[in-house]
Amino acid sequence: MLKENRQALQLYDQIIQLNWSTADYATYQKAIIAGAANNQTLKLELLQNLLQLYPNSSLAGQTRLEIANTYIADEAFEKAIDPLVTLTSQQGASALYPQAYQKLGIAYFNLNRNDASLEQFKQLISKYPNSPEAESSVEYVRNIFVEQQKPQEYISFMEANGKELSAIEADSVTYKSAMIRFEMKDNAGAESGFKTYIQSFPKGRYAVEANYFLAEIKLLQKKNKEALGYYVAVAQDAPNKYAERSALQAGRIYYFDLQDYNNAANYYSLVKTIALQQENKLEAMRGLLRCQFKTQQFAQAAPNAAELLLQKGIANDDRLMAGFVIAKNDFNDKKYPSALSGFQSLLALGKSEITAESQFRIAEIQFLTGKLDESEKTCFEVIKKFGSYTFWVTKSYLLAGDIYFTQKDFFNAEATYKSISENSIIPELKTEAANKLNAVLTEKSKNN
Repeated sequence: MLKENRQALQLYDQIIQLNWSTADYATYQKAIIAGAANNQTLKLELLQNLLQLYPNSSLAGQTRLEIANTYIADEAFEKAIDPLVTLTSQQGASALYPQAYQKLGIAYFNLNRNDASLEQFKQLISKYPNSPEAESSVEYVRNIFVEQQKPQEYISFMEANGKELSAIEADSVTYKSAMIRFEMKDNAGAESGFKTYIQSFPKGRYAVEANYFLAEIKLLQKKNKEALGYYVAVAQDAPNKYAERSALQAGRIYYFDLQDYNNAANYYSLVKTIALQQENKLEAMRGLLRCQFKTQQFAQAAPNAAELLLQKGIANDDRLMAGFVIAKNDFNDKKYPSALSGFQSLLALGKSEITAESQFRIAEIQFLTGKLDESEKTCFEVIKKFGSYTFWVTKSYLLAGDIYFTQKDFFNAEATYKSISENSIIPELKTEAANKLNAVLTEKSKNN
């Protein structure tokens, strides 16, 4: 006890040589001293000798435990198992059973034999629930259940043994079991785990993360429509660290996969509000503009379009659409001078559906403001320059007919409307031309 090991060894050797009744104890202490001197080989030899020479020693159980501890300290976990298994059935050593079960569980755990490890910890906790070993083994049990993705079994097991978990711990364990699978790239296991978590804890502390990772898994599987619901759940709980990407992905899926432009606009608007990354904000502005363009919401689109035009490095098609939206909104508000200027500025941006309509709107503004000759000339510019855009070419012919009708040139008006009503492949324009033709014929009959 004074740590004077050399003198102690001499005395222990004398006891062993004289074969006194405490020779087993002396042998055990020699082994402990050898271990303290970092001579593990001699320690194990002395402990094995003790079991052979004194099989009925009261120290047999403690000796087996010390042998196992020595192997475990050297990470020779396989060698630790046999003495511990023997100890768990040794009569008269029941006080050491909790330690034996715990050490067995640890040895199997480190050998990646989780089922065997769990069985030992279950024995420990169920038979000795109040022991210090049971308390210190809970973390191993939790880790095994979690790694096996059986959080509910862990919760049930602990409750069955009088160790009811708090709601916070149950929440954490269930989420962690799924997250381990996700980090291992076991997407099938992770998906199952995250779904279990959301079902058990829909408002849990990790609900945002679980929904987000489920969305990412579904996106990786190219199941965009299934991913959408999870992205929406995350976005609706903004602000959070995953809301920006989730709202952006929701906007993309609504726009590209579902062509649901109203919902897409809602999530692009959210991204525009919360985005910390400039590229995401720019994409949201562009996406929102296109949604509003698709749904003809020019009044709502105009402020966003004006803001987009101020951004650096925007593409030509962004400038074209943004400028068109602003001009179209002015046109709808009957602000014809600014609308005219806006549409004219777009014509230099190349031929497209938008520039074809812009040219037509210029002709329409000229018509509405009484500049009939200019309007007629512009109509034929549309027909000449944008021949591949049938809708706007036909609309231009209709407008030309309106000009003739306004000028009481019934001959040309009739010919124009008749040609469209007979030859147009666009049903609504064909009908419009027929109605206008009837109006011309009625007016013409009055003048005859």
